[in-house]
Amino acid sequence: MFCKYCGEEVTEGVKYCSSCGHPIDNNIDIDFTKKEEGPVVDTGPYKVFAIIGYVYGFASLAFCWCPYMFFAMIPGIVLACLGTNSKNETKRNQAATGRTLTIIATAINVILTIAFTVFWIAFAFDMAKRN
Repeated sequence: MFCKYCGEEVTEGVKYCSSCGHPIDNNIDIDFTKKEEGPVVDTGPYKVFAIIGYVYGFASLAFCWCPYMFFAMIPGIVLACLGTNSKNETKRNQAATGRTLTIIATAINVILTIAFTVFWIAFAFDMAKRN
């Protein structure tokens, strides 16, 4: 138990604090070990990575239909992963969303690229047979 006026530890059942002399109210138990947390200010590079990763996720999803774009999506995944180290919870969530969107867009793009490549190889073989 601690004195609510000076923070000094006092023994149970004592009427007055031996340090400051104030009366001890036995019904109040204050924990002076807790620190007040202020707003989290994120000034590091991870904040920027989180924002870029978030925007990159939506851009990747918009352009996932373009064949062979998955190579351009890799930096978005990396930046979004780095952005999840941000101190700000909102930025971490944005980075995680960007990472998820970029991974989904990359998967769609890889599937479309394989389909596109198979189609054009089949088309080229068909054209070669005709000539």
